[in-house]
Amino acid sequence: MDLIQQTRITYSAAPKTLLAALFCAVLLCGCDQEAVENSETNKSPNRPYWEITKLERPISELTVVAKRSADQRAAMKLAFEAPSVRPKYAEAHHFLAAKLYEEALPILTDLATQGYADAQYDLFIFYDKNNRGQDNLKDDQKSLHWLQKAIDQGHPAAQASMADLYHNGKNLLVQLDWAKAAEWMTISAEQGRATAQRALGLWYKLGNGVEQDPIESYKWNQLALNRYENSVSAGVLAQIVENSQGYLIDHFKLTEEQIRQAEQRAAQWEKDHPWAYQSRDDLRNYSWEAPEDFPPPPAVEAKLSAENQ
Repeated sequence: MDLIQQTRITYSAAPKTLLAALFCAVLLCGCDQEAVENSETNKSPNRPYWEITKLERPISELTVVAKRSADQRAAMKLAFEAPSVRPKYAEAHHFLAAKLYEEALPILTDLATQGYADAQYDLFIFYDKNNRGQDNLKDDQKSLHWLQKAIDQGHPAAQASMADLYHNGKNLLVQLDWAKAAEWMTISAEQGRATAQRALGLWYKLGNGVEQDPIESYKWNQLALNRYENSVSAGVLAQIVENSQGYLIDHFKLTEEQIRQAEQRAAQWEKDHPWAYQSRDDLRNYSWEAPEDFPPPPAVEAKLSAENQ
């Protein structure tokens, strides 16, 4: 069964009554959060099933999904940069930056309905109860709906966000499932998304959703570091990832041979993934900052002027 179909089944079978939602909330509250940082605890047979499930789908299959997603990127980017789209998207982000959410919402909804994946992902963030936007507009069901739409177009940030939902259980419509979390994070990482590669490096260190593997952990950290080092906007992130490599060496007492194996795996991955993102800058920045390449609409200028008086 296709991974996207699996997600839709989970979504359609999700609890929709208040009683079911409350039951899930009780389950989530009962989870031991220390398990995230303690791989030995994660492997205990007394842990809930979703915290000890491991990735079973072959990486080669996930690479195929990632490659198919990458093939969608060029068409998606070309459509998004069209003169009829980019100014509208910039206008919406001016409204978001000014916290004029109700003005931004119809613009993003119109673009998302037309099939623009970045707008669809923005709506996921907008409606997600753990993100930005007005509290009275946040809605788990709408958030997941738009996230799935973006995933359908191979959006790497959406894939990583779905992984986070499966891993953290912050959306009551998505059941905790670390194996599915690892699948989605791997697909995003296989596209070259640096934050997903960092997450996989951590999960291979802890054994979250994957078998604990210090060499794989080092490999994914190295791949993330490559993308941060190729970026002009990464700032201190490259240094943070580089420091984490040192922590891995100390934590697992990696030998020179193990480090060499990890670096060889990373180099081979780069060779096998010429279609992957090569830099963090290749991805759009999903912060809600005002875009500099388009002027703000009058409503935003009026609000900013009033605030400065």
